[in-house]
Amino acid sequence: MDISLLEDGANQALARWTRAFLVAGSGDDSEPPPLPEEVTNGLTEQGPVAIGVWVDGQPVVQEMIGAEGSWAEGVRALAAAHLPGVEVPEGKRGYVAFALGHDPVALNFREGTPERRELCSNIHRGMWGVHATINGRSEWISPFEVIMKNRGFRVLLDELASAMEVPASVFQEQVELVRWSTHHMVVELHGDRPTVPMHRASRLVHPKEITREGVQSLANRMGDYLFRHVNEDGALTYIYEPARGEDVDGGNNMIRQWMATVCMNRVAADRGNDRELYAIVERNIRHNLRRFYRPTGSAGVIEYDDKVKLGAVALAVQALMEHPKQAEFARYANRLLKSVDRSWEYEKGSGRFLTLMKPINRNMGHNFYPGEALLTWSMVYQREPSKKLLDRFMKSYQYYRFWHVENRNPAFIPWHTQAYFNMWEILGDRELANWTFEMNDWLIEQMLQVHSPLYPDIAGRFYNPRKPKFGTPHASSTGVYMEGLVDAFEMADRLGDTVRRERYRLALCRGIRSCWQLTFSDELEAFYALDPSRAVGGARTSLYNNLVRCDNVQHNLMGILKLLRRFKDEDFHHPDPAWESA
Repeated sequence: MDISLLEDGANQALARWTRAFLVAGSGDDSEPPPLPEEVTNGLTEQGPVAIGVWVDGQPVVQEMIGAEGSWAEGVRALAAAHLPGVEVPEGKRGYVAFALGHDPVALNFREGTPERRELCSNIHRGMWGVHATINGRSEWISPFEVIMKNRGFRVLLDELASAMEVPASVFQEQVELVRWSTHHMVVELHGDRPTVPMHRASRLVHPKEITREGVQSLANRMGDYLFRHVNEDGALTYIYEPARGEDVDGGNNMIRQWMATVCMNRVAADRGNDRELYAIVERNIRHNLRRFYRPTGSAGVIEYDDKVKLGAVALAVQALMEHPKQAEFARYANRLLKSVDRSWEYEKGSGRFLTLMKPINRNMGHNFYPGEALLTWSMVYQREPSKKLLDRFMKSYQYYRFWHVENRNPAFIPWHTQAYFNMWEILGDRELANWTFEMNDWLIEQMLQVHSPLYPDIAGRFYNPRKPKFGTPHASSTGVYMEGLVDAFEMADRLGDTVRRERYRLALCRGIRSCWQLTFSDELEAFYALDPSRAVGGARTSLYNNLVRCDNVQHNLMGILKLLRRFKDEDFHHPDPAWESA
């Protein structure tokens, strides 16, 4: 699917023409030259045009012009009015973004109307611009503003009513709204690249880009992001907000933090056991132990916010086991393993785990924490097989298999898949394989969006809008499902199950495309970020939420690292006729 409105030569011409207005402090009122003919010929449709200008991460211009003229006329008028005088200092970054409106639709904003519900639906964020008129005053909300601020139209319109000093009830009744679908283009001011067509303020990733080389480059960017976000004292950024250029305060999660530590270990190993990277991981481990490890007699726990979660304890063990200095960390790992054992023993050998050790809670997180504990046990068993551990593992396998049948949830599947795969490699137990296949067949059927009639960037995410009880669209969800699916793929491959091998292969290719779509591939895709270089490699939470949580990157990257080892070159092929007609 081609989203470019202009031919390559016209994209070059528009970029050169736009940069020509960067005459700092000119202040003259002379008419700008006409747009190059090839640009004018490509921008003939009539509709509003929005312009956004960012210099060194600061939004210096955010304006729109009405729908009376053609796109070419709107682009020329906005550039002439707002680009002269814009200065991009040496060594700084500058970007101009255009949004071109088409297909206007008048909306009723009253509470309970279908139009209001559609406008407030998250999936349209970043794709629509909105024109609001009330009491003779008009304002525009550009798609860039929606993406940059991580705000939906309901919130932005409420803010607009407040700024206009119009009561919310009056605003809902009297405002005249028109929404416009939009095409996006971005011009880099500090370089010489052509205009880049965008989709929801990001490039549209085509399935043909899913090749070994492309996916390896994606993995490299994501790994670099994690290491870039470990600060001098070893703390890893939990949530990063690009437009503000800062970490989001007020939250953390030890499960996600330790998973990211595990991921960085694997990146360092994948890059030839890179000592410099392992040193960064060590700094992160020591920070986490210093801040969150607590001894409890002969055992130990990971505590945060007065809570001790089984998953955090188990994943910390994995991080300590996989680092080259594991011998130095052994006393911590052994104590943490004792706490995992005690959480199993607390339930008197039923196979069930105590999931929250402080405060004690038996009914929290059973779709997550037991699978994380079983994955840790499987890794320990790979190193030191023992009958006692095997018996406990299989007891829990039997318990949670039947528990899951009664409590179907996709979040359960990737953790148990990875744990059972590790044990299957050693035991060759066909029952483990059959159950793994049953879980992952159900997962794909229930959660994978192969394509969408709305927007092509939706394709490949693991989210079912008809099953909201299974959660919201989230990069980390697609990532963790891929972590498990890679193991299911490998299992099917070794067992000669060609039908499932192909089913899982296609699901993985689609998931990778979705992951790539959410990832800042370069600084241009982070044109609205305060520090675009810091955003590169970060996976946005969703298509319309640019917050980068550490596990958005970690889950996807851990799945991709396994996939790069297990896929043959031809396995990356992603034939998808639905894409062409989306």
